[in-house]
Amino acid sequence: MNDKFRKKGSTATEEKQKATVFNVDCNVNPRIPRGLRLIGPNAKHTRMGVVRVELRDGKLYANDREVSLVSCSDPKTGAMLSHDDVLQVISGKPTLNACFRDFLADNVKMIPQSWKGKSIFFLSTAFSAPNNDPCVPCLYENCGWSWYDPMLAKHEVFGKNAYIAVLS
Repeated sequence: MNDKFRKKGSTATEEKQKATVFNVDCNVNPRIPRGLRLIGPNAKHTRMGVVRVELRDGKLYANDREVSLVSCSDPKTGAMLSHDDVLQVISGKPTLNACFRDFLADNVKMIPQSWKGKSIFFLSTAFSAPNNDPCVPCLYENCGWSWYDPMLAKHEVFGKNAYIAVLS
């Protein structure tokens, strides 16, 4: 297991939760996919410190705050929102970074069942492609959990079943 994903020690009374509590170092650089950079005009990586991650009652928590998913589609029409519209919807809500995504990709048992079939984006990190387009980290489920970094230029929209991971 990677050192940045350390299982939290527990007492006998916490035995039931022992396997579902981790400390994740979200200050380190995340895994960087081939061909992308964490430097460049559109690259960013917001450091979050060491985050206590817990799966409790089927819900995921980060530092005792529930990790919620915000839909990237219009609630009235179902149409997909543009990148700028999504940023407006999540304005003021803390998002998670690629270190958190890396942790979940390595520890799929921590992913809530309610996330199945969804593409989850982690907007506190954006990689830069060779042409300087931003690449936003994503975790999705399709015959097992995987991760990828789709290109999302400002004029593009998020795909079907796209959600942003935020802290409630």
